[in-house]
Amino acid sequence: MVELSLIMKYYRFNISVSYEEFLQVYQGSARYLVIETDEGLTIKTNASNFLPFVSQLGIRGYFCLITDDLNKFHSLERIA
Repeated sequence: MVELSLIMKYYRFNISVSYEEFLQVYQGSARYLVIETDEGLTIKTNASNFLPFVSQLGIRGYFCLITDDLNKFHSLERIA
């Protein structure tokens, strides 16, 4: 029997990454972003999760990363 994870974890944080810095993701030399949450936790997540939020300025804003109780990525939302 497979157990379903129903508990979600929410991590809120500000991020500011320039377009030039994020270009390393496109070039293949970077795969992860390390972020510090509002609670002071350090989280390493796939940079590709941020692709929908990249503009000519890079990635800027206040986000919420949502994971299941096993810390598997569920979604990423821009809050502001």
